[in-house]
Amino acid sequence: MHQKSILPTAEVTGLPVRSRVAVQGEARQPAAAIEPQVSALTEGVEDVETYQADRALHAMLARLTGGISPAALLLAYTDWLSHLAASPQRQIEIAQEALVDTKRFCDAAQRFFSPGQGPWSLIKPQPQDKRFGRPEWEQPPFNLMAQAFLLGQRWWHNATTGVRGVAKQNEAIVEFSVRQMLDVMSPSNFAATNPEVLRRTFESGGNNFVRGWQNFCGDWMRLVSAGLDTGLGPVTTGDFVIGETVATSRGKVVFRNELFQPRKRCIRSRF
Repeated sequence: MHQKSILPTAEVTGLPVRSRVAVQGEARQPAAAIEPQVSALTEGVEDVETYQADRALHAMLARLTGGISPAALLLAYTDWLSHLAASPQRQIEIAQEALVDTKRFCDAAQRFFSPGQGPWSLIKPQPQDKRFGRPEWEQPPFNLMAQAFLLGQRWWHNATTGVRGVAKQNEAIVEFSVRQMLDVMSPSNFAATNPEVLRRTFESGGNNFVRGWQNFCGDWMRLVSAGLDTGLGPVTTGDFVIGETVATSRGKVVFRNELFQPRKRCIRSRF
């Protein structure tokens, strides 16, 4: 006599299914809204700005990077340097351009007063570049310093662009960030290499530096007082008068269309 083997059966739980199909024309019941899950750390806390430390760090880094993410800068420079390292022909071209510019600058410095040379014999500022537009910048040695800066700026532009394989957005980031750093080192930003500042210093007997120091101290005290919530407060609009302490110019319409400035249309009634 054979005995039947009884195996234990696992209890299976079925998934919930709809009992019937909605009939055409029958109103459907709206689905229940899913309530967001609130963390236990922030539950019951109102009007609290999250990630304050991150926002403070990002704001500080934005002043140093020109608003560009440091991660984006790192990726862009990695892309540019890696492709430049794998392009020996491009490296040779960049090195040759540096040697040629250095030789031309040395020859121009030696023959600055010779006929046919004069100021801006090597390179001229762009029309939109107003930093070296005053006549003082045409005199040595300030003109030579300005031309050396412009030559270096052009060399860096050629070095950061035209590298094969670099993504266009990474190339734009590298070129922009390098140009921003070079603009900081412009001879027009330093008193000892700016002929306009030196002329004003001789004319005023050094009072321009005294007024600048007073303005710096005043702005610093206003900034500190704004942070400490004292009575001084930040700079108000009354400190700046249009036409006196703030430059102004007449505006004009450069472009308009139906979206920017729609015309008024009159709708006639049919009744």
